[in-house]
Parts: sequence; C-alpha cells; structure tokens
Amino acid sequence: QDADNFMWMGTRQGLRRFDGSGFVAYYHSGQDSTSLADNEVHSLCTDRSGRLWVGTANGLQRYVPEDDSFRLVQLQGEDLKGRILDIVRLRDGSLLCAVANVGIFRVDGVAMTAYPVLTENGIFHPSHSCLLFEDSRKQLWVGTDREGVVRMDLGTGKGKRYGLPLAGVKDIVEDNGGRVFVVSPQAVYLWDAQ
Repeated sequence: QDADNFMWMGTRQGLRRFDGSGFVAYYHSGQDSTSLADNEVHSLCTDRSGRLWVGTANGLQRYVPEDDSFRLVQLQGEDLKGRILDIVRLRDGSLLCAVANVGIFRVDGVAMTAYPVLTENGIFHPSHSCLLFEDSRKQLWVGTDREGVVRMDLGTGKGKRYGLPLAGVKDIVEDNGGRVFVVSPQAVYLWDAQ
C-alpha cells in the first residue's frame, strides 16, 4: 500500500494498482522507456515517503505518480539491469535489494543508483540471495535459494549461516515477541537466539 492508499500487486504478467473499486494494469512496452521494465514483477516496497519501488525481472524502478510512469535505477558496476528478487526498507530508512546471481545492493533514491553492499562473503554466496528481512534487533536476514538462511550485521559484515535440510527460503517473519521464523517449501523454522 502506498502513500496514496493504492494497493499494488506484482504478477508474472504485469503490475496492478487497486483504488478500492477498480484496477489499473501496467505492462512493459519496448517503445516506452518509462513503462514497466518487465512484465514479471518479483517484489514491491515503499520507502519512508510512501514512494513505490518495483523489482522486476529486468531491473529496479521507482513509480512516479505525477506522470504515471516508472524510472529505472542504475545498478553500479553491472552492465545488466538485473533480476530484482526482493526489496526491503531497513529501519534507518535505506533500501536494499537482492539482485539474482549478483548480490545485495543499497539503493540511492536521489541518484537513482544502486551500489553493491555484498557481492562476496566468506559465510555464503550473496549471489544466491533471494529474500531480505531486517528484524527488531537490526540484524539482516538473507534467505537464499540454495544455502539456507544467513543472519548478519551489515555494519561489521559478520554473520552466521544456518543450513536448512531443504534450501529455498520462501519467507522470513518476526512476531510481536521478537521470535524469527524462517519458512521453506516444506517447513517453518523458529530461530533460537540462545
């Protein structure tokens, strides 16, 4: 839900906006550089100002409501636009995105550029990142598509990898008591802080 109270839904066949009574559909157009970058939408996130960010199979974009268009974010150091698997707004207001087969990037919304934060790491392969979550302890959780889940401190770069019997993390959530749950296709795991 954005600052204008529109509900947004990403699909494999475009983006939908719901105003409470009807839908508006957004699609990619090869002739329009301000259209959706790709019809396959993987992730959505709003920043502190309520602006919508869209992660597609062909890049990260910010929705510009003034002219009902999308503006592409340049991935620093990458020639390709990249498949954006997830976007998360951290407690400090910054945005991170997981770029398939590359790593984790921090988004500069003013410069409309994303800079690599984690592309190499001794704990896991950041290129396998598919899901990002920050818990109430300000720890970043990274779900991977083949290495389980990683809990880390972005400030120090220190962390720990938890291998799961079946890789492929689908979701990471925290309840009101601060308990972190990791969801895989076959099970739900509870992180034991002790």
